[in-house]
Amino acid sequence: MTAIAIISLLLVSAVLGWAVETRLRAVFARPAGTAEQDAAAFAELLVDAEPGAFRWCPEEMRTTYHAEHADGSHTCWTCHTTTAGDQ
Repeated sequence: MTAIAIISLLLVSAVLGWAVETRLRAVFARPAGTAEQDAAAFAELLVDAEPGAFRWCPEEMRTTYHAEHADGSHTCWTCHTTTAGDQ
């Protein structure tokens, strides 16, 4: 390979590495106070929820454990998506 091709490959890999790292930091960054909000939401689920069941989660695109609420709705324990009750 020529020197120009090697330098080009190194530059492309550096730019891609930087882009991936920047995106991962943006995705996994948690704003201040989020842990308290998550704990409050979890406590609210515990008060409102009846025993759960494994159901299809449209957000996760797989079967996950869901809290079953008195109104028939279900809340996914993994992503916290709430779906309407059985129609």
